[in-house]
Amino acid sequence: MIDQKKTTLWTRQDIASLRDLIQGENYRAKESAIKSWYGDITPYYLELYQWFVKAAGQRLARPEGAIYPIWCSVSSQYMLRPIPGTVVYELSVNLDEAVFFDGGRWDMVLNHRFVPETPEEEAAYQKDLKEKGFPEGTTFIGEAMARRYPAERERVIKSWERIFQADGLDMFRLQANLWEIRPDQVVRVSTGDGVYEKTDFLDLAQHDVAIF
Repeated sequence: MIDQKKTTLWTRQDIASLRDLIQGENYRAKESAIKSWYGDITPYYLELYQWFVKAAGQRLARPEGAIYPIWCSVSSQYMLRPIPGTVVYELSVNLDEAVFFDGGRWDMVLNHRFVPETPEEEAAYQKDLKEKGFPEGTTFIGEAMARRYPAERERVIKSWERIFQADGLDMFRLQANLWEIRPDQVVRVSTGDGVYEKTDFLDLAQHDVAIF
């Protein structure tokens, strides 16, 4: 029987995350891991993450000490596979512990774009920009443009809330955010050298996994 109150999620994280979980602690995304992943463009992503954290936090309160989102796939078909220095967690999570969102629309946020509800609204938006004399692809999020055109910036940012309109999405576009991973949520862990079941989770350090 399927538990309608739970869902299965997959997330790839830095292998150092195992330290917290093996010690029985909750894992929360750290800025150091984000910097390691994005390098020189980290500030660009952190600014957008701050918007996401605030918006998602209005839908699901963050536990004290949780600062950054943990991105999750809702399908094993589309999950990120483990690469050197990472592990992939398969998690069993209560539905009310996750914030679901549209990954396709999130990509638009990453590009500072207006997020329309329909193609017609997108066409109307582009027509409006053209009539105002803005060239195609104009972004209003950068500091200089934001100061000059605050109303346009606000219109774009307000549209970003639509990423949380996730009903009816296919498994490729639907994604989930967690604020933390608890040891009890872990079903299995995939590493570069194998897949470890729940029963082996607390013994991972004995399986020649290069955790630290």
